[in-house]
Amino acid sequence: LGAEREQAEATQLYRLAAEQGVAGAQCRLGVMYAEGRGVAQDNAESVRWFRLAAEQGDAEAQAALGLAYAAGRGVAQDLVASYSWLTIAAARLTGATRSGALKFRGSLVGAMSKEQITSAQRIAQEHSEGAAGQT
Repeated sequence: LGAEREQAEATQLYRLAAEQGVAGAQCRLGVMYAEGRGVAQDNAESVRWFRLAAEQGDAEAQAALGLAYAAGRGVAQDLVASYSWLTIAAARLTGATRSGALKFRGSLVGAMSKEQITSAQRIAQEHSEGAAGQT
Protein backbone atom coordinates (compact mmCIF):
# COMPACT_ATOMS: atom_id res chain seq x y z
CA LEU A 1 0.00 0.00 0.00
CA GLY A 2 2.88 2.37 0.74
CA ALA A 3 4.31 2.27 -2.77
CA GLU A 4 0.86 2.73 -4.35
CA ARG A 5 0.19 5.71 -2.10
CA GLU A 6 3.56 7.25 -2.97
CA GLN A 7 2.83 6.76 -6.68
CA ALA A 8 -0.60 8.39 -6.31
CA GLU A 9 0.94 11.36 -4.46
CA ALA A 10 3.67 11.71 -7.09
CA THR A 11 1.05 11.63 -9.83
CA GLN A 12 -0.94 14.34 -8.09
CA LEU A 13 2.15 16.56 -7.72
CA TYR A 14 3.18 16.04 -11.36
CA ARG A 15 -0.37 16.86 -12.46
CA LEU A 16 -0.43 20.09 -10.44
CA ALA A 17 2.89 21.21 -11.93
CA ALA A 18 1.89 20.04 -15.43
CA GLU A 19 -1.35 22.01 -15.28
CA GLN A 20 0.74 25.08 -14.38
CA GLY A 21 2.68 24.59 -17.62
CA VAL A 22 5.89 23.02 -16.24
CA ALA A 23 7.27 21.13 -19.26
CA GLY A 24 9.27 18.59 -17.24
CA ALA A 25 6.18 17.67 -15.21
CA GLN A 26 4.10 17.43 -18.40
CA CYS A 27 6.64 15.02 -19.84
CA ARG A 28 6.72 12.89 -16.66
CA LEU A 29 2.91 12.79 -16.64
CA GLY A 30 3.00 11.67 -20.27
CA VAL A 31 5.34 8.83 -19.28
CA MET A 32 3.04 7.87 -16.41
CA TYR A 33 0.04 7.65 -18.76
CA ALA A 34 2.09 5.72 -21.34
CA GLU A 35 3.16 3.16 -18.73
CA GLY A 36 0.03 3.18 -16.56
CA ARG A 37 1.95 4.18 -13.43
CA GLY A 38 -0.22 5.96 -10.87
CA VAL A 39 -2.95 6.42 -13.48
CA ALA A 40 -4.88 4.20 -15.87
CA GLN A 41 -2.78 3.55 -18.97
CA ASP A 42 -4.01 5.95 -21.69
CA ASN A 43 -1.99 6.52 -24.87
CA ALA A 44 -4.06 9.47 -26.07
CA GLU A 45 -3.64 11.25 -22.73
CA SER A 46 0.07 10.41 -22.81
CA VAL A 47 0.43 12.04 -26.23
CA ARG A 48 -1.51 15.11 -25.05
CA TRP A 49 0.99 15.72 -22.23
CA PHE A 50 4.01 14.90 -24.41
CA ARG A 51 2.80 17.44 -27.00
CA LEU A 52 2.39 20.20 -24.41
CA ALA A 53 5.91 19.60 -23.12
CA ALA A 54 7.38 19.13 -26.62
CA GLU A 55 5.99 22.45 -27.79
CA GLN A 56 7.83 24.09 -24.87
CA GLY A 57 11.11 22.54 -25.99
CA ASP A 58 11.35 19.49 -23.71
CA ALA A 59 13.63 17.19 -25.74
CA GLU A 60 12.55 14.00 -23.95
CA ALA A 61 8.90 14.79 -24.72
CA GLN A 62 9.80 15.62 -28.33
CA ALA A 63 11.45 12.22 -28.72
CA ALA A 64 8.52 10.46 -27.02
CA LEU A 65 6.11 12.25 -29.36
CA GLY A 66 8.19 11.13 -32.33
CA LEU A 67 8.05 7.53 -31.13
CA ALA A 68 4.27 7.76 -30.57
CA TYR A 69 3.75 8.99 -34.14
CA ALA A 70 5.97 6.18 -35.50
CA ALA A 71 3.98 3.52 -33.67
CA GLY A 72 0.56 5.15 -34.04
CA ARG A 73 0.26 4.95 -30.25
CA GLY A 74 -2.30 7.45 -28.94
CA VAL A 75 -2.26 9.27 -32.28
CA ALA A 76 -2.65 8.31 -35.95
CA GLN A 77 0.58 6.90 -37.36
CA ASP A 78 2.45 9.66 -39.19
CA LEU A 79 6.03 9.00 -40.26
CA VAL A 80 6.61 12.62 -41.35
CA ALA A 81 5.57 13.89 -37.90
CA SER A 82 7.67 11.17 -36.26
CA TYR A 83 10.79 12.04 -38.28
CA SER A 84 10.24 15.77 -37.62
CA TRP A 85 9.88 15.40 -33.84
CA LEU A 86 12.87 13.04 -33.64
CA THR A 87 14.96 15.56 -35.61
CA ILE A 88 13.89 18.39 -33.29
CA ALA A 89 14.63 16.25 -30.21
CA ALA A 90 18.04 15.10 -31.48
CA ALA A 91 19.16 18.72 -31.79
CA ARG A 92 18.68 19.10 -28.01
CA LEU A 93 19.55 15.63 -26.71
CA THR A 94 23.06 14.41 -25.89
CA GLY A 95 24.91 11.13 -25.54
CA ALA A 96 23.16 7.80 -25.79
CA THR A 97 19.69 9.37 -25.80
CA ARG A 98 20.61 11.46 -28.86
CA SER A 99 22.16 8.43 -30.56
CA GLY A 100 19.02 6.41 -29.91
CA ALA A 101 16.76 9.10 -31.36
CA LEU A 102 18.93 9.40 -34.48
CA LYS A 103 19.11 5.62 -34.90
CA PHE A 104 15.34 5.28 -34.62
CA ARG A 105 14.85 8.20 -37.04
CA GLY A 106 17.19 6.41 -39.46
CA SER A 107 15.03 3.29 -39.25
CA LEU A 108 12.06 5.30 -40.58
CA VAL A 109 13.83 6.31 -43.78
CA GLY A 110 13.20 2.98 -45.55
CA ALA A 111 9.45 3.41 -45.12
CA MET A 112 9.40 7.04 -46.32
CA SER A 113 9.52 8.64 -49.76
CA LYS A 114 12.12 11.31 -50.57
CA GLU A 115 9.28 13.85 -50.55
CA GLN A 116 8.20 12.79 -47.06
CA ILE A 117 11.76 13.07 -45.74
CA THR A 118 12.19 16.51 -47.32
CA SER A 119 8.88 17.61 -45.83
CA ALA A 120 9.85 16.28 -42.38
CA GLN A 121 13.21 18.06 -42.53
CA ARG A 122 11.49 21.33 -43.56
CA ILE A 123 8.99 21.04 -40.67
CA ALA A 124 11.82 20.43 -38.19
CA GLN A 125 13.79 23.39 -39.57
CA GLU A 126 10.75 25.70 -39.38
CA HIS A 127 10.10 24.57 -35.80
CA SER A 128 13.70 25.24 -34.83
CA GLU A 129 13.64 28.69 -36.42
CA GLY A 130 10.34 29.51 -34.69
CA ALA A 131 11.67 28.36 -31.32
CA ALA A 132 14.83 30.43 -31.76
CA GLY A 133 12.71 33.51 -32.39
CA GLN A 134 10.82 33.00 -29.11
CA THR A 135 13.83 32.96 -26.80
